[in-house]
Amino acid sequence: MDLLKPELARPATTLYQHNLTGILETAVRATNAQYDNAEILKRLDVRLLEVSPGSTGWDVFSLDYHVDGPIATVFTRECMSRYLRAFNFLWRAKRMEYTLTDIWKGQMCNAKLLKTMPGE
Repeated sequence: MDLLKPELARPATTLYQHNLTGILETAVRATNAQYDNAEILKRLDVRLLEVSPGSTGWDVFSLDYHVDGPIATVFTRECMSRYLRAFNFLWRAKRMEYTLTDIWKGQMCNAKLLKTMPGE
């Protein structure tokens, strides 16, 4: 996620799917996900949702998982649509967690600085 932060902070109209796909591939290679089955990894992709005025990359980014063959009878379009909604909800929750963590770190640094200041 740290690799995506600067890219997703940009306006959504300036994002390119191939750039985000490259970042995703770099992130996979940098984690234990690289040891997952190659068939699973090749189905993972980036999807950019509909851009609305003022939206950032955070608002339009989504991971997509391509299914075909016999498993597509289980994971129908409706099922994958539900997956997309669930992913977007969890993605926004994770973004909020990172934001709150950054705020908390800042507050703790400020608290330590205030303790070292001489009182009046």
